[in-house]
Amino acid sequence: RAALWLAAVAACAPPPARLVATPDDYQALASDLRAGQTLELTPGVYRDCLALMGLRGRPDAPIVIRGPARGPRPLFLGAGCAQVALRRSAVVLVEDSRWVTLERLELDGQGARVSGVRAGFGDTPVVGLTLSQLDLHDFDASPQFSAISSFATAWDWRIVGNHITRVGLGMYLGNSNGEAPFIRGEVRGNVVLDPLGYGIQIKHQAPRRPVAGMPPDGSVTRVVGNLIRKAARGLGGEEGRPNLLLGAQPPEGPGRSDRYEVSHNLLLQNDAGDEPLLQGEGNLDVHHNVLLNDFGGGGVLIRPHQGGVGEITVRENTIIARGVGISVEGSVDPVVRDNSVYALGPCAIVSPRGFMGTVGGWPDGPRWAPARWEDPPGPAGSVTEWAFGAPLWDP
Repeated sequence: RAALWLAAVAACAPPPARLVATPDDYQALASDLRAGQTLELTPGVYRDCLALMGLRGRPDAPIVIRGPARGPRPLFLGAGCAQVALRRSAVVLVEDSRWVTLERLELDGQGARVSGVRAGFGDTPVVGLTLSQLDLHDFDASPQFSAISSFATAWDWRIVGNHITRVGLGMYLGNSNGEAPFIRGEVRGNVVLDPLGYGIQIKHQAPRRPVAGMPPDGSVTRVVGNLIRKAARGLGGEEGRPNLLLGAQPPEGPGRSDRYEVSHNLLLQNDAGDEPLLQGEGNLDVHHNVLLNDFGGGGVLIRPHQGGVGEITVRENTIIARGVGISVEGSVDPVVRDNSVYALGPCAIVSPRGFMGTVGGWPDGPRWAPARWEDPPGPAGSVTEWAFGAPLWDP
């Protein structure tokens, strides 16, 4: 009887809050995680992929998978994760999951035909995914492969403090048909260096299919404090892409009044011919950013791309470019004010209502900017500290 009683008590006991995994047993433990549990991965080489299917954390009790706070990180290798079906070709694949956090991991794509973190496809949403302090590199087999991508309906994501280099795309959030909306997300303090294509792209959105729990109309996606540099390796010609591209919100129905807030980002160079640093459509508030483009392209380009242009504000930015500093097309009543623009293009600012701000020639000659910005000394955190007074990401 005592043995039976102890077994019953054990069966009713809550699961342990903290688990420790090694390269030998991590997948079995990860697949069975419950709300409030943390799986700590020990340093080592993880040669298999990480599949997170049907996990159910909660906003107040997320599921956390993380590496140690200091020292070597768990290293996931990508070569063994390549799949014939590209939609599942990822080192970390997340499907039908809610309130999951991944932090302090290193993902090495090894140049294979594989992406880094990819959220699944279809109508089943991936909600509340946090990706923090990940080191993602060598996902550059082609421009189709990205460090972070989402092809599912997604909301309340936090992509914060990640370091991304040698990739096809830095982040690709949404689907090309507009049917995988990225809603009320936060993309903050990331460093994206020299991708082949986009540094960050959030896709345009078609009219949304209703999903239980989806945020209400008027939600804000914030792109704040990121460093995106394209000084080398960028593809040109028809494959040239901006550093940051933001697609339009739905043309009708829920989400039509959503908007992007784009602030305190540092966009450096675009070697892809005449591509701009930032291109956007929909509802946008672009403010307090620093943009430098010593190549042929411009700074900020607002125009219809795959959707329409809505309420536009471009204010208090500093822009140095060989092309047009700011161009706004397709907006009925844009607000373009208090920008400091130095451009060699035919016009510093092109807007239906003109502009208010500071406009001038290239200061101290055309080589002033790259000497100061193109190869900044020190880690990425020191660059943002120099630009904004405080480090936004500390490697």
